[in-house]
Amino acid sequence: MPALRAALRFGLLMLLPWWMAASAAAQTIGSGYESFKPYFASLRSNEVNARVGPSKDHPITWVYHRQGLPVQVIDVHNEWRNIIDPEGDKGWVKKSLLSPRRTVITTADKNELRANPSPSATIIATVEKQVVCTVRVCSLHWCQVDAGVYRGWMEKASLWGILPAEIIE
Repeated sequence: MPALRAALRFGLLMLLPWWMAASAAAQTIGSGYESFKPYFASLRSNEVNARVGPSKDHPITWVYHRQGLPVQVIDVHNEWRNIIDPEGDKGWVKKSLLSPRRTVITTADKNELRANPSPSATIIATVEKQVVCTVRVCSLHWCQVDAGVYRGWMEKASLWGILPAEIIE
């Protein structure tokens, strides 16, 4: 009997790494940018319906008319994503209506687009509040973005659509 217990213990110990890996894999959803929740995405088209729940049977609460608007995905249910928009409103949208393209929206009244990631760098343009910008790269405190025809650096603190400690290369 002691030999049997030892063999069972050994067998269970051998299965432990496999079980831990399988358990971790079960916690991730999707692939690529969707592997970790929450994550940011952007609206793929100029008309996106947000619903009360994750199916077409649920009523529409919002209709977004702003392609590229950044949204944060906070939950996943099959082909549906529960999102939060920059105003804090929530709704369920079809996965196919989201894009992995990273965008941000300006939050300050006047946002300075600079030539380099420094508060003393030359100002290229001043960008109004609520402008959607495409993210190129982000360091700890700055993001290089495309804002219309301009490309430059903005302070991360004046942008919504990126986590404070997130770095994009």
